[in-house]
Amino acid sequence: MNATAELAERLIEERSRRVDVMQRLWKHTMATADTPSVDQFYVWARLHDLETMLFSIDRTAKKRMTLRGRMDMDFMVRYCSKCANNFSNTKEKAA
Repeated sequence: MNATAELAERLIEERSRRVDVMQRLWKHTMATADTPSVDQFYVWARLHDLETMLFSIDRTAKKRMTLRGRMDMDFMVRYCSKCANNFSNTKEKAA
């Protein structure tokens, strides 16, 4: 296998691992909520690091608790994405 193929394999494995962790945290923190599509988790994995996404999922769970579960899937995904974008911007400014 050449170096490019090995790099691609490592990238695929790392993203799959991050998606698995994100899905498990989502289900753990919001057990009664629907879970976003696998595709959505892969979008987040491409755009953000794991620390950012774990923070964002946790914030989404807290927001959902505050609203007593009254968040539909679209709202949860948009809120989680917004948290991730804000957290990423904050980290970039701090660096």
